Amino acid sequence: MNEIKVEYNATIAVAIGVNKEAFDSDQVSTLDSLLLAIGARHGDRLQNVLFDADGQMLPSIVVAVNDQQVAPEAGVTVGSGDSLLFISAVGGG
Repeated sequence: MNEIKVEYNATIAVAIGVNKEAFDSDQVSTLDSLLLAIGARHGDRLQNVLFDADGQMLPSIVVAVNDQQVAPEAGVTVGSGDSLLFISAVGGG
């Protein structure tokens, strides 16, 4: 399988129960399609930490593709060998 590796930081990982997973790059080719695949896999647990009531990614979520921060709405393409990191920028203190 050609993989896209996805990692989640603290708040997201706790909510969905994993901190790393992989997706088949033959099934997803954009950040949008990857988000749909992640949502299908994790359902409401993910919805509550990544998206607002309108289905838009929360502004407190940072997404990096291959160590470069990207805007989720920018039409980013992803493929085999790519690594993504989802970071919840909100922390307690």
